Amino acid sequence: MKKFLSIFTLLLLAICSFAQEAYKPENLFLLIDEQSISTRTKSVSDFSEYVQRLNAAAEEALKNSPAEPAGAVITVAVRPEQSVKVWAATEPAISAETITKLEEALTKVPTCSVKHSVVPFAISASLWGGTVPEEMPNPLKEELENHELPETASMDDIINIVWPASKAQVQAEKKYILDLIDRFRSDKDLSTENLKNYADILRFAQSSNDVTVTIGDDSIPSDDQSVQEYGQLFLLSFIAGNVEYQLKHNEKQDAKKAGIDFEKAKYKQLKKINKSVKIKFLER
Repeated sequence: MKKFLSIFTLLLLAICSFAQEAYKPENLFLLIDEQSISTRTKSVSDFSEYVQRLNAAAEEALKNSPAEPAGAVITVAVRPEQSVKVWAATEPAISAETITKLEEALTKVPTCSVKHSVVPFAISASLWGGTVPEEMPNPLKEELENHELPETASMDDIINIVWPASKAQVQAEKKYILDLIDRFRSDKDLSTENLKNYADILRFAQSSNDVTVTIGDDSIPSDDQSVQEYGQLFLLSFIAGNVEYQLKHNEKQDAKKAGIDFEKAKYKQLKKINKSVKIKFLER
């Protein structure tokens, strides 16, 4: 996995050389973690170049508009195949015409390459010398007003509410997850660091409306000392097997047996690496 640049580095790449009055970007906010960004996009440079194109397009769109000093937040969400949605909000509010002009201009910018899911991020900017307030405006506020979000709602959940994926995108996401699970099945590197490469399986299980996974004492080991070291491995294994069964059978019903069977398969791999490991739950 290529190391992903820090937010600070991306910010420097994206906002350098912008000092004109109409539009001056200030900060870049990744709305999902960097690990997810790195697995969902083609490369760091591809993503950062897209941010630069957005900033250039915003400057071009506003340079001949009447000055309306304000602080702005621009939220961008990108899906595969150049599918993009842009929301902008300012404090104080500026004319709807200017907001629409800005959003339309940014929607036309060629996006970065997104392999699966959605890549959401936000840019804060000064318009005509305006100041971005500490409590920044939320471009998604109006669209979310009629939705009751669960406390555990992720940014993926929020984007899917305000901008649902197409059927083709949903199917592509399922295929990606199944391919990822298959790769995890054969991966013999069971280190905690390597497990991070399969974090999208966990996120999918949590956010998808197509699967349901219930985790309890009868699902994963909970009474062995070895679990302290390998707990993440068996949790991921149970979820992977459970999700895989439901997606392959098009059946939204907790598949506990399939999850445990996947755990046992990974346990066999673990035993070949560390023969001293003995977990009663997985040997019955």
